[in-house]
Amino acid sequence: MTGTLTGQDGGTAVSVRTDVAVTGRPAQFGRGVPAEVGDRLTGQFARCPAERLSG
Repeated sequence: MTGTLTGQDGGTAVSVRTDVAVTGRPAQFGRGVPAEVGDRLTGQFARCPAERLSG
């Protein structure tokens, strides 16, 4: 996971790039399930600093 910070409208925008390697049994489900799990994990990761910085 790589985050890139850029200044935007007096604040900071964060772009996140993830590379996920899926092996074993989960890899048999095709692209949909791993992509959904990856999206969920990225969302959880992003919420943590957002909650800490907003409070």
